Amino acid sequence: MKKTIKIVALFVALAFSANSNAQESNDQCLIARAIAASHQCLGQDPGGLDINGFVETTGICYVSGETKKVTVFAAPKCHHHPCPMYASRLVATVEFDCEGNIASVTCL
Repeated sequence: MKKTIKIVALFVALAFSANSNAQESNDQCLIARAIAASHQCLGQDPGGLDINGFVETTGICYVSGETKKVTVFAAPKCHHHPCPMYASRLVATVEFDCEGNIASVTCL
């Protein structure tokens, strides 16, 4: 009986791990698409900037899926060690619809 419980617990842990990795991969894909869509918002050569973003779920769709918002931000690249503290600046927000299509890009 104890062996069965351990096996079930292992499968549950593996299922959660796989789902977490899939979600992280999907979020990274959304961030990459949002950065590409917001390139006109940078206003300068992005070569000297470290550009990143974070994903928020903004709604649940009727049939399936979720609407998402990616906030894109930029900071100067740090080439010195230790890196000095520097402020990031918001670049844009990118809204994704239920099918994962870009619904809007708002420059900040």
